[in-house]
Amino acid sequence: MKKFLLVAAVAAFTCAAYAQEVYPKVTKNWEVDMAQVTSADARQGVAIGDAMYVSTKAEMTVDGVTMPAGVYKVDKNGINTNPMPAGRNTGISKDQAGNLVVAYSQFPNTWSVEDPAFLVYAPAESVADDDITKLYINGDLAAMGRDDYLGLAEGDLKGDGKMWLVGATSTGIGIMNVMDGETSDDDSYVALCDGVNYGNVVCVYPVGNDELMYVNRSEGKVTFLEPDGDNYVIKETAALNGKGAANGAAYVVVNDTRYVITPSKQDGNNYPDGFCVYNIDDEADAHDPIYTEPYTKAQPNGVQANWIYAEPLGNNAIKMMQYIPGFKVMNWTIELAPATAVSDVNADKAVSSVKYYNVAGIESNEAFDGINVVVTSYVDGTTSARKVVK
Repeated sequence: MKKFLLVAAVAAFTCAAYAQEVYPKVTKNWEVDMAQVTSADARQGVAIGDAMYVSTKAEMTVDGVTMPAGVYKVDKNGINTNPMPAGRNTGISKDQAGNLVVAYSQFPNTWSVEDPAFLVYAPAESVADDDITKLYINGDLAAMGRDDYLGLAEGDLKGDGKMWLVGATSTGIGIMNVMDGETSDDDSYVALCDGVNYGNVVCVYPVGNDELMYVNRSEGKVTFLEPDGDNYVIKETAALNGKGAANGAAYVVVNDTRYVITPSKQDGNNYPDGFCVYNIDDEADAHDPIYTEPYTKAQPNGVQANWIYAEPLGNNAIKMMQYIPGFKVMNWTIELAPATAVSDVNADKAVSSVKYYNVAGIESNEAFDGINVVVTSYVDGTTSARKVVK
């Protein structure tokens, strides 16, 4: 009888919550099948606008058409068969001016080869040699980080900007400063930061005010760093329940609220095609996702990559692009809760308890693996319910 009542209570809470508008509302706008593009040869993509740009280090055949190594644009119309310059590696990034930043060094994943560099250019149907800025990676930086997985760049690398080289066997954070379209060797160096894991696959994302979001794919958190002289210190760590171990993460601010989107861990699998959306301003010690996209494929590639890029869309939504090597490119809209929606009605209430219920109606103080109904009780006697997937 008690189990029946628990199941009925969960159902009642769920129905009450979903009788109203429930946010976020997530819509997949389009997708492109990338199964013909070998994931090991096209390990990373970067989004600019409504297109994903994928760097391939080897010739590929798509729908019977042989295509040389290069950077390819993928949008709702499919894969553009006209390549842009690349050819020696898979790492690809962008700067804040909308230029592509392409790793130009010998694969596999270290810069310390002859003339390692970035190719920087604006994406176009035709890219001439004169359109390309080549930034050489010199000195100590040539031994820093990986060249097959890149974070994002700051500023305009065809003028003044900055790139970070991290991961692999690094013992610091390589800061590559660019001035007037050239690497400034005098201003480029290896910085230190106590408490971060330098190794494995790490990507760095500038988030404003000279601060960085530092993401080690194997950790269930993202770490925010701030400058401390020539080095960095940890400003904040956001533990993310349900974060997967695939490469990829995005940071976006909408209506003064910070959101992080990461690959997900579902059914004990660290590398599926789903993703989690987190509000990291919710004051929790460890953040539960406000939305989890259910996966459709448990391990779509062998390179542990699920690249996510996000930007504000109007005042209350997020535009998100996703590239899963060897699987798909997808375009999403994530509509967030307006001020009067369920997610925000209780924002200022004092919480008395939070309980998790699985599909069998079993109660716990911690989230179950799989589907949970999270029931929050407030000191004023009211309750709210939402569904999450761990």
